[in-house]
Amino acid sequence: MYQRIMLATDGSHLSQKAVDTAIEMAVLFKAELLAVNVIPHYIQTYFEGSFAVSDLDSKKIEEQWAHTAQKVLDKVEMQCKAKGVVSATKVVKSDDIAHGLIDQASHY
Repeated sequence: MYQRIMLATDGSHLSQKAVDTAIEMAVLFKAELLAVNVIPHYIQTYFEGSFAVSDLDSKKIEEQWAHTAQKVLDKVEMQCKAKGVVSATKVVKSDDIAHGLIDQASHY
């Protein structure tokens, strides 16, 4: 029935339920699983009382978000391996989570 399943996860307790269900479905249908975590670009804001963040600091913040997202996805990948599910992971940068997921789905 299903050959590929795409799963969005942010590492939260609630998303772990989706991870468990997606892996169970992948086992049942012998499907591949793609786990995706969408992170935003760091938004520079300038308003009264704020301070400017340098481009270098913005890049470091985005790198930390990407690293944290990948750790979440690595955990999903380990769970998939334990169940014998073929899996892949993808950290997607998008300021709109829905559009990031839709774009990824169109390439999967």
